[in-house]
Amino acid sequence: AGSHIAVVYSLNVPPYETAVQGAQSLFRQSFTRIALTDLSNPEIQEELRFSNADLILAVGTNALTAVKNIRNIPIVYIMALHPENIVNGATNITGVDLVIPPEKQITTLLKIIPSIQSVGLLYDPSQTGLLRQKAESAAEGLNMQLRSAPVYSSNQVPDLLKNFRNQVDVFWMVPDLTVVTPKTVEFLILFSIENKIPILTFSDKYLKLGALISISADPYDMGLQAGEMAQRILNGTPVQS
Repeated sequence: AGSHIAVVYSLNVPPYETAVQGAQSLFRQSFTRIALTDLSNPEIQEELRFSNADLILAVGTNALTAVKNIRNIPIVYIMALHPENIVNGATNITGVDLVIPPEKQITTLLKIIPSIQSVGLLYDPSQTGLLRQKAESAAEGLNMQLRSAPVYSSNQVPDLLKNFRNQVDVFWMVPDLTVVTPKTVEFLILFSIENKIPILTFSDKYLKLGALISISADPYDMGLQAGEMAQRILNGTPVQS
């Protein structure tokens, strides 16, 4: 009869839909779509546990959170922000990271602006602490200085930004929900313009507001990658590998 895939998604938004299309272009299996909006978390877990799903594709952070306690079915996530905080070492979960490795981002940035020597970064340790660690070692490896400051409330952002004045060549805006809010984005763009410090960001939408460079992943390609991982798991490859 072949295997069956359950696609659990958080929101019906274009990037998620595109990612699902990428994954489904590889599926030869039958699949069921489950929207989080239709069910509560316990109901979703119940439905999946007793469904005939051989694999779950979790699309989005909320979808991954909703299924993370299911242990008897392999789970592949996609479009989930900081999945390592959610997965917490579960051995039946793997997926495609939404954040491009910092080393790749810095290398790309240096190709565009070779004169850069220091980068400013604000981060919430509970959200992007691991990302900051990776960014620090990537910057060291490329002989650059990373000046970073922890943020525990978005209200701190304007004051902490002022410390970067005349100290950094670029500000690195990472996907951190404490640092990047509709209110703080205005400060960030204003700071960038007033101090002639370009912004490297993670989404094209901030280019329209005034960021200089956006380095982001392609949802369809990420979907393809997740689809390939799902196929390999269904063909017997252990999830951990």
